Amino acid sequence: MYVNSGAEGSRAQRTYTRGDEWDFQQSISPDFLVQLAGQWKQIEEHIAAFQEQKKALLAAVRSRHGRHEAEAIRVAMRLVLMDERKRTEQQKFNAAGERYAEIILEAREADPDGD
Repeated sequence: MYVNSGAEGSRAQRTYTRGDEWDFQQSISPDFLVQLAGQWKQIEEHIAAFQEQKKALLAAVRSRHGRHEAEAIRVAMRLVLMDERKRTEQQKFNAAGERYAEIILEAREADPDGD
């Protein structure tokens, strides 16, 4: 439900309510939101196109050098684009993840019938 709070014009304060779900003051014009949604859609389409290009590039590497090399290159590209702090943090997460995987696998070997 839309309630005009008194001021008129594109910058008018409006209250939108929908049962008990939410109430908020809103000063963004519908025209702005429609324009923003159009721009957002274009960006999402560009991102999808870039992702397809990246997949095609990796597929070419995979067909020429094999699956393992393609996966290693994909990981390397991700790491190269990280700053040093994030890369160091990611290495710690990877090491911890490997250790947890070892623990899980050892537990499964000790009790093959366990969940």
